[in-house]
Amino acid sequence: MLGYYNPSVILTYLSLFSAVLGISFAMGEGGTFPAVLCLLVSGVCDMFDGAVAGRCKRNEEEKLFGIQIDSLCDLVAFGALPAVVTLDLAGGSLLSKIAAGLLLLTSVIRLGYFNVQELVRDRDEKRTHYTGMPVTMCAIFYPLLLVIGSFVPAVSAGVWASGSMILLAVLEVLRFPLKKPHGKAKLVVLVLGIAVLALVLVFRGRLGA
Repeated sequence: MLGYYNPSVILTYLSLFSAVLGISFAMGEGGTFPAVLCLLVSGVCDMFDGAVAGRCKRNEEEKLFGIQIDSLCDLVAFGALPAVVTLDLAGGSLLSKIAAGLLLLTSVIRLGYFNVQELVRDRDEKRTHYTGMPVTMCAIFYPLLLVIGSFVPAVSAGVWASGSMILLAVLEVLRFPLKKPHGKAKLVVLVLGIAVLALVLVFRGRLGA
């Protein structure tokens, strides 16, 4: 079979399957709550897939394959899944279609740019900062924004979700330095993710559970 079958990509593939499950919930009768949970699961998988990959013995082709697979799966998990959730919340309004298209466009641009940078940079050079917001941060900020929006009665859920998506899309392609989390900083991100999960569980009724 085509491909490189290494344990390092297991979590990446789990992220993809979680995203597909979330899309099915958003498009079907599951609703926003289970779809958002799947987005959070994809975020957890992404957080640890790099650590797993670093512990695996891989040749150069397997490393390059891992970079490509990670980006392709991220596009589905943190681009397509939030886009489908927004389209569902907004009933397919014009604004939501524009927002969904914009997020997918900026995600493609960012992931493509990242892949090129990975190919040309010195592998011995440690990446200390991101430029702009990583697409994976949608797993934290999108659910958080949805919960906040549920307390803003003056704005419909669809309009709020669309606006949130446009904001995240812009942040993905803006040029600003963002320190890459390591050690304690990565623990802070994990705690933030857990806090968002707790908010989603507590206010699930507001998310259309």
